This record gives sequence, C-alpha cells and structure tokens, in this order.
Amino acid sequence: MEIDRSSLIVSKAGRDKGQLFFVIDADEQYVYLADGKSRKLEKPKRKKRRHVQAAFQTESRIAEKIRNGEKVLNSELRKEGNSLINILRDIFRRTQLFTNSFDQIPLRRDDLRICCIKLRHIVI
Repeated sequence: MEIDRSSLIVSKAGRDKGQLFFVIDADEQYVYLADGKSRKLEKPKRKKRRHVQAAFQTESRIAEKIRNGEKVLNSELRKEGNSLINILRDIFRRTQLFTNSFDQIPLRRDDLRICCIKLRHIVI
C-alpha cells in the first residue's frame, strides 16, 4: 500500500513506535505526521518512509480535508484517531485477541501494529 497524504500509518521506530498518525504531507524520502495530540498540525513529525508502515486508507471527512488541502483542526485529528482506535479495539474483542478480563486495558502499541497489518486492505 502506498503512503500518501491522508493515509493512516503506524510508526515502526522511535519513541513513538506503535502510534497511529495521519500523513499530512509527503515527499520522496520523508512523511510528515500529526495526530493532534502529541504531534500537532503546526509542527508535524518528519519521519523517514522506512520507519513507518501503512495501516489502512480511510475515506473519512478528515482524510478528505487533508487530501484537498483544507484547514484541519487538531481536535478533529484527535477525535478521528480515537474513533479509529476504538474500532480496532472492537475488532480485537470480536476476534478474541482480548479476553473479557482485559477489556479495561488500553490497546498496546504492538497490538495496534498487528491489527493494522491484518486490516491493511479494509477501507473504513
């Protein structure tokens, strides 16, 4: 899967390993990432392409705004990211990767990466 503007990616290296980001901009060697919380739109994270993994494409309103170059707010990125993580948690529960006793435990970074690898071709 190609990484371009508005793609959702998972970081493979660095202190943000396992985190979900939106690609705000991209060039040949780097992608510029934001999630609205730790990395704001005003100062996106510059990361080499080899250090990120494409998670899945989304056709959400936020992704459309990023593709069209419209103004996006950090709060919109946070809400979209949280809703996608909740969807991934639900998928984990349904596929029994979590047992009932682990429902209150937050999604771990490695679990998010594994789930994104399995869902690579699904459009949310």
